[in-house]
Amino acid sequence: MPSTTRDVAVAGQPPVELFEPTLTADSLGFKTWGSALLLAERLVAAGGRPVEPPVIELGAGTGLVAVVLARLGLDVLATDLAEIVPNLAANVARNLAGVAGAGTVTVEALDWARPADSAAGRRGDRFASVVLSDPLYSPGHAALVMTAVRAVLAPGGRVVLQVPLRAGFEDVRAEFWQRLRAAGLARVAEAEQDGADDFGAARFYYSVWAAPADWCIS
Repeated sequence: MPSTTRDVAVAGQPPVELFEPTLTADSLGFKTWGSALLLAERLVAAGGRPVEPPVIELGAGTGLVAVVLARLGLDVLATDLAEIVPNLAANVARNLAGVAGAGTVTVEALDWARPADSAAGRRGDRFASVVLSDPLYSPGHAALVMTAVRAVLAPGGRVVLQVPLRAGFEDVRAEFWQRLRAAGLARVAEAEQDGADDFGAARFYYSVWAAPADWCIS
């Protein structure tokens, strides 16, 4: 099984080493994409801000962002599809073992289309921070991701998002921004930067969206 070392440096800690199984079918969660790397680097540079506990990551993939957040001292619920969870859990355990001062990462399955059927949904968990990297890679994802966000975001909470500005997905991104606004969230931070992933060099977009304290979660 191939492994990749990700040079995301949290002071005094070893580099993150991730196992990335060979891609099969559309199981893109077995790959660490450029958005996750850039978001992890941004969070390290900011000391974990603006992410505040409790934290859930939707579509955690190989676990890079969740591991970095935990190494910054935060407790994280890292979620993905059931077939992704075993590799995600193994990467988390490997990269947090023996790291002094680290937070915890709990790994659970969560399908964006059916968040109420997940363990978090059955518990009724709500989170101050919902973290997402590269979730908009199919025409139907704007609606799917918004379904999951509505199911887990707490009133007054924030959505922290990093996406590539891929050609051909302008409408999907625009639809998601519209859905966030329609749900009552406001964009409070944004930035663009250059980066790369397996698709080649790309421009990436970071944003933070805040829900009001009286946000309706129904």
